[in-house]
Amino acid sequence: MKKYLFSVFLLVSLINANGQTLFTQNFSSSQTVADYVNLSAPTNGQFTHNMNAASVTTSISNGKLKFTRITSSANNAGSVTRTNVSGAGGAFSPEPFLIKLQTEFTVSGTGATPITTFAVFQVGDQIPSATTPAADGVVHSMFAINTTATSGNFTVAKSTNTVPGSGTDISSEFSGTQILTWFINNSGVVQTYTAPNGTTASVPDDTWDLWVGNTLALDDKAATTPTVPLLAFKFALKNQTGAAVVDLDDMAITDLIALAMPVKLTSFTGNRMNDQIQLSWKTATELNSSHFSILHSQNGSSFTPLTTVKAVGNSTREHSYSFTHNSPFAGTNYYQLVQVDLDGRTSRSPVIVVKSKGRKEDVFITSIGTNQLKLSVFAKKQESIQFNVTDVAGRLISSTKLTLEAGFNAINVPMQATSGLAYVGTIMYTNGEKQSVRFLARQ
Repeated sequence: MKKYLFSVFLLVSLINANGQTLFTQNFSSSQTVADYVNLSAPTNGQFTHNMNAASVTTSISNGKLKFTRITSSANNAGSVTRTNVSGAGGAFSPEPFLIKLQTEFTVSGTGATPITTFAVFQVGDQIPSATTPAADGVVHSMFAINTTATSGNFTVAKSTNTVPGSGTDISSEFSGTQILTWFINNSGVVQTYTAPNGTTASVPDDTWDLWVGNTLALDDKAATTPTVPLLAFKFALKNQTGAAVVDLDDMAITDLIALAMPVKLTSFTGNRMNDQIQLSWKTATELNSSHFSILHSQNGSSFTPLTTVKAVGNSTREHSYSFTHNSPFAGTNYYQLVQVDLDGRTSRSPVIVVKSKGRKEDVFITSIGTNQLKLSVFAKKQESIQFNVTDVAGRLISSTKLTLEAGFNAINVPMQATSGLAYVGTIMYTNGEKQSVRFLARQ
């Protein structure tokens, strides 16, 4: 994990520090498990299902949710689920793209025989209510709890239902009651968050970090199925022989960017087409989106607005957008997309780089206003030029002596023009060559 990540080419979307609560429960309001379950209309403190096999019981004890299972039976699966399967109303809303799942966790009475993938935490979509863990195809991210030879101790592991964790996908051993804090990113860009130890940490798209107490136990682990949204949650004991008691408390699931990132951007690309650059981008979902602003730069650090494109607004389907930049700089062009929602909040894409032609004849003139224009020109060597501006009848408006440096030049040139009228800019080189470009003055 990279802390305090800053990069020209990969900009980080900053998260809302408080976020929006999707689920929270400390199991202190009732001693009856059924009071914490509601299938069709759960509150943000209720599961949609609690399913147990014959050898597993669920209870509320000392203000904690307790799973108890027996040694002798292999029918030992049990779970709690918050889901949106048919008939269940537990989908997280609005759809989150960066979530923080936190819970107090204790395991005890496990004996001396280690159990691999003893229990799992899963987040995904349409997760079934069965006692056992959900199949990988409906799970965006998942981690497992493994018990060890020391009763009450455990490790955490990146795992799937078919492939248990191994090597660096398994953490060191932990003991006693621990706070598990899980950050899952499905936003389309790298995100930052405040870690349990108070530092600033980052997590790339479609990966997750898991903290045990103040220890980063698993770092930047890849999602199980990246295309699955973050709409449902499950904790499950796998169907394995072995006694165990699990206590869960102070469970909370928070959407860290629901208010800060209304759009999930899936791609932003640029391609050279003759003398133009075609910019294209796609969104998977949009919520209260107003418009996109395209920023342009010569050096990758100083950006200026190029244009705006109206957004679709609200959608759960993929949408495609495009814009053609008719007068890019000769050489390297940098672009960044800024999404603006209806409340004025913004999020930025990574910066992309597109190469345009770098020949001497590439000359572009962009009117900045009625009293200034931008001259973009590529020079093979340092040389002095005369730059004249005339109206279409040939009357001289301004004449300026300029020095071009070898390579790309972008120069602001003063002029006096009338908005809406056409003008001609002419470069006169010392060898007698001339180049003329017609442009339109604008406000």
